[in-house]
Amino acid sequence: MKKLLIIFFCFQLLATMSACEKPIPVLPPDPDPEPPIEQPIDKTKLSVVWRSTYKAPSGVFGFHDLVFSGDYIVLSSIGDDDVRYPAADIRVFHKLTGELHPAWTHEAGSLYDRRQIDDCIVGGNNQNTIFATNKRELYAFDIHTGRRLWKKNITPSYYGMHAISTMGSFVLQNYGPPEALSKSWYRISAFDHLSGQERIITQLNIRDNLEFLVCPPAWTTNAESDTLLLFLTGGVNFNTHATLIDAYCYNVTQNKIEWHQKDLTPNGCSSGSKYAPIIINNNKVIFQGLYSIHCFDIGTGELIWQYDKSWQEGYAETPFLYHKGRLLVREGREGILYCYDAQTGALLWQNSVIKAYPSPWGRMDTYNDKLYFTSWKGSTARVLYCVSIATGEVEWYDTSMRIFGGVTIDQNTGYLYCNTDRSVLCVDLNKAPRK
Repeated sequence: MKKLLIIFFCFQLLATMSACEKPIPVLPPDPDPEPPIEQPIDKTKLSVVWRSTYKAPSGVFGFHDLVFSGDYIVLSSIGDDDVRYPAADIRVFHKLTGELHPAWTHEAGSLYDRRQIDDCIVGGNNQNTIFATNKRELYAFDIHTGRRLWKKNITPSYYGMHAISTMGSFVLQNYGPPEALSKSWYRISAFDHLSGQERIITQLNIRDNLEFLVCPPAWTTNAESDTLLLFLTGGVNFNTHATLIDAYCYNVTQNKIEWHQKDLTPNGCSSGSKYAPIIINNNKVIFQGLYSIHCFDIGTGELIWQYDKSWQEGYAETPFLYHKGRLLVREGREGILYCYDAQTGALLWQNSVIKAYPSPWGRMDTYNDKLYFTSWKGSTARVLYCVSIATGEVEWYDTSMRIFGGVTIDQNTGYLYCNTDRSVLCVDLNKAPRK
């Protein structure tokens, strides 16, 4: 375990110089943060629709961000395999009432054999299947019956990026060979949501003697209706300190690589993140790296724009958010908020005033052209911010709720969902702010 943590830490921080096979386009300037500007910010108290108290089992030290499934919302725990007690747990609540789904009243750990859940998403036909993964296993559950559909034993990753994504009704899981046998390949597989039957999409072999992994893909279709997968790969050679980050477009229908762009940040230290890329207007894809952003034309593989930060800065462990042509990003060191034009990479605005660390697993969301996100201020204070997407100005903030992670917003009702240490909350944004 200690060795894996060291490897993961080195994988994120190592920087190197390497040659690039083709010239990289001129990049937009990465501006220096502007001096803080004092703003009149309203403190508010939010209107809580319901609060569902939840007593977490022993060993749980947090929860993943909530995800929607029809009329329900899914909560999953973040456990620790080093804890003796069964901690992994999944719960399903009704979005409007907060009542626990009657099929999800089982004891913690009764459906999930390990103590740790690294990622939990919803997919399948009509978004009725819950998928969960960890270092060794992939699970599928029926959301209406609470029944476990199947479990697959796999080895998804050596470096801690145990995340999954979907392709239609299939769940996509990336994994490599057992560490004791080989580190020479990594593959993407699709699993049927009902049967768990595996279809190997592609397998990539090691390059330049680097230990590597494949980051979670996103999918789209081209003009010929072929299914395309877009993803990053990252790698490191611990003897030479060489690193890489490559981008791929793989044609699933034709079973071939459409394009492969190598060494995206030859002078940096970036690698891919656990978050699937963002596809915009079905013709561009934005990849999120640990210290970089990359925008490609999906059809041609041309690099349109990118940013490359130093390892002292980097980007927060928060997924980028796309909204009406804008890309919203949080910086990792001080939580500075950036807004880019997604097509050109031009910086539209930045907010250097907040200067609060993003909450762990702090998913951002939007409603009525406002951005909502959470931050840590000081040692324990947790703050919910409302920011104008047009200007980047903070409109109000709230400290009345100890929100653990990020937020999820229902665009039809304006209800914001989040979790605290001991409960799940539903807040009506239409009634905010109340001074």
